Amino acid sequence: MKESQFKAFFVKALRTNGCFVQTIETTTGRGVPDLVALRSNRTYWIEIKVGNGNTVTIRPEQYAWMRKAKSKNVDVYVAMLDKKTDEIKVFVSSEGTPRSKGWMLDFPIYVFPKKNLAKQITQWIQ
Repeated sequence: MKESQFKAFFVKALRTNGCFVQTIETTTGRGVPDLVALRSNRTYWIEIKVGNGNTVTIRPEQYAWMRKAKSKNVDVYVAMLDKKTDEIKVFVSSEGTPRSKGWMLDFPIYVFPKKNLAKQITQWIQ
């Protein structure tokens, strides 16, 4: 599954759970997350990725945006489809490890099977 397909799949699951979701396509700033989802007085900024394993790499400008948001007490999440296990892994961007091509996030805070995601995602989206 391509990242664009995963994004559409993930947006549908969020909407099924009562979220208002806006895809963000911006040319005004670099590093802005792919989605913003609103539900029950909560805002979820979400970057979408496709990868393998329990780590995900984000670009330096994405990490910088996420750190600025965190400095205002706003969490930004990275939702990654693990192609190997067909699981969706959610990472919080508050900590990262520098790598040559960006920042690595490890230790997902949630792991969901892709199957029945709309039901599983309620553990995270409250």
